[in-house]
Amino acid sequence: MVSEHWNTQAEYLLNVRSKNPWYNEDYLGFLINNVWKLTRKPCRVLEVGCGTGNVPLWLLPLLPRGTEYTGIDTGEALLAEAEKTFRESPFKVKFQQGNAYNLDFSDYSFDLVMTRAVLMHLERPQQAIEEMVRVTRSGGTVLSCEACRNGFAALFYISEVDEIANSPLAAFQRENQVIKERTGIDYNIGMKLPVLFQQNGLQKIDCRFNDRISYILPPELTPQMTNLYEALCKEGFGRLNEKQTAEWKKRLIQNGVAEEEVDRIIAHYKEVDFEGNGKKYHTVYPHLYIFCRGIKA
Repeated sequence: MVSEHWNTQAEYLLNVRSKNPWYNEDYLGFLINNVWKLTRKPCRVLEVGCGTGNVPLWLLPLLPRGTEYTGIDTGEALLAEAEKTFRESPFKVKFQQGNAYNLDFSDYSFDLVMTRAVLMHLERPQQAIEEMVRVTRSGGTVLSCEACRNGFAALFYISEVDEIANSPLAAFQRENQVIKERTGIDYNIGMKLPVLFQQNGLQKIDCRFNDRISYILPPELTPQMTNLYEALCKEGFGRLNEKQTAEWKKRLIQNGVAEEEVDRIIAHYKEVDFEGNGKKYHTVYPHLYIFCRGIKA
């Protein structure tokens, strides 16, 4: 289970929580109330890979009073931030160290077991899903929200440079596939969740995209647009120094991208110069996550 990197990313996760929401509240309410029907009675919730406790902040206010939430993670620093966030909380919340591959709970312990952007970072996601199903009660819900990076790359748009037409999709696809073959980590697992859930015996499978699309529309930028610009600069669209350029080139080549293509990708990236020009670019950013729900027989 990959944990060392994320245990150092508490600041990033907290920043995402406060400045770059990936959902619209009305849509989440619709899913929880009308689609997943999780508001009928209090339930026992387990989140696998809870990080700094971002999910219960939006989830628990939508669930019935008396709901009990448990979050597990391998990262001590992340759990400390989660504990701090919920120190004065009125909700029944507990955080503890745990491993997605070997959940320290009895069979049939929870009504709802969930992940958000966790399976996509695991070397053995299938094993984690098996464990999630195991600790879910009969008739309970398994729910995952995961990404599909190939889809994001295809939809990310910058008007001034026609990024949809110029994005090197084949290179990104090849890189993600090589990473999967080498490590087991599948950055496109979101689109595969319905099949994986069915293979693990889940029924009444429902699959949805999240509904949020963010954008930057100059010349006048709202605080939310500025937050998106800053987040993109931090998350991989900032300027590269020589060391970073060399490391990126080496990684792309190791992940199956031809050197000539790598040189074109890096040249295009530097020409776009999002950090220098992003506040002038008309940019559309798809928060491409897939929700998948299954019911345990």
